[in-house]
Amino acid sequence: MDEFGLHVEDDVLRDLRRRLEHTRFATATPGPEGAAGISPRYLRELVDYWIHEYDWRRVEARINGYPQFVVEVGAVRMHTVYRPGPERDAPVVVLLHGWPYSFIEMLPLADALPAVHVVVPSLPGFGFSTIPPSYVATSQAVADSVHRLVSETLGFDRYLTYGEDVGAPVSQWLAATRPEKAATTA
Repeated sequence: MDEFGLHVEDDVLRDLRRRLEHTRFATATPGPEGAAGISPRYLRELVDYWIHEYDWRRVEARINGYPQFVVEVGAVRMHTVYRPGPERDAPVVVLLHGWPYSFIEMLPLADALPAVHVVVPSLPGFGFSTIPPSYVATSQAVADSVHRLVSETLGFDRYLTYGEDVGAPVSQWLAATRPEKAATTA
């Protein structure tokens, strides 16, 4: 297991700001605002917010406030937030994100579970987890990777799972194929 910390280089942030400052906006289409996609007015407000108000370093620090690591699980290098519970024998809850979002969306739920071990992996191919070309990201394959992460890397025999969107069938696959090890909360 390798510790993980997020740090976007200043050059990348400067480049993003430069590109945002040079955004070319579409002309509004006829009809009610937003009826044919995002309204150019709202998009201008959003880009302005990103240029002048959004504080990436604050967000980065918040994300880095969670203990994270990356580990090889078979052919996948998986990024994971792992927050230990107060007791070694506390229950284990695995939170599986959906698409198009990432592990970050699961962090408020992790915060609401202080009495348990919380495992929040970035599913293979999402966030900071890899997906090798030879790996087919079926729910079964992802479930196998998650199970190996929880059982082999973290050493837990039993756990609960909760998944949203693409994480839901992974959660269900874990519980259906390993009923002695996993139970879904969804």
